[in-house]
Amino acid sequence: MPTVTDVVFCIDYTSSIMSYFNQIRTMILAICTMALTNQNGVRISIIKFQSHGDDWATRVYGFTQDLNAINQMLTNENPDGVSPDGYEAVEFNTIFDISGDALREALNVQWRLNNNNDLIFNEKLVILITDGAPNGLFTPLNGADPWIISNEFHRENITLVVVGVAESINECDDFYCALAQNTGGEYIPLVNAEDILQNVIQGVINEETTFHQCFRHVMMEEIEENSSFKYSYMKDRVIGMINECRTMDDIRKLFFNHRLSTY
Repeated sequence: MPTVTDVVFCIDYTSSIMSYFNQIRTMILAICTMALTNQNGVRISIIKFQSHGDDWATRVYGFTQDLNAINQMLTNENPDGVSPDGYEAVEFNTIFDISGDALREALNVQWRLNNNNDLIFNEKLVILITDGAPNGLFTPLNGADPWIISNEFHRENITLVVVGVAESINECDDFYCALAQNTGGEYIPLVNAEDILQNVIQGVINEETTFHQCFRHVMMEEIEENSSFKYSYMKDRVIGMINECRTMDDIRKLFFNHRLSTY
């Protein structure tokens, strides 16, 4: 059965991540170039999000197959209003990390639907790139609940990958691991993300398989290589979150109890 693929990049655009942004931009462009070259069935969307009281909160760029347009989306650091890129600014009044709101925007983009009559299968992937804890993990929730959004992804057959940037992510990499695995995806440190994601997306495009199937074949050693991420240290907590938690309130209690037990 032929496969068409929609990929959405949700990119943390706060000041703390900017020192890594050239690396992030290079990774995204390499993945998009591989995915779009000679492939008419692939579309890419970009969502940028900020936090901590910045002037804008999320910017949503519609699906495109134009590499030049994607490059412009990633280069344009401070757009105002609606530009020729085709983004739409969505304003929030918040001082918290809003990756949950960005994931809600990703849930609501114009995904292609499966059409059984045409025998075409649509694969959907969201790649969240961030360096910090989400709203609702260490503070009361103020905005969209990323755990509930993750469950919605699962119901809509949208696979989530979280790319962790910098050492600051270590305080919550187990949460992001659970968030991604809850949808059939994975948490991947930035240092390994480009190669793994290129291989997975290429597998979906060329082998007519699913993202869930491809991620099941990614070895944890590949994900952990050259990073401080160690899945064996957190495996029980990840499984506990997936099996026991329904909202960020449940997740926050689990984190609180874990920290008490380690003191």
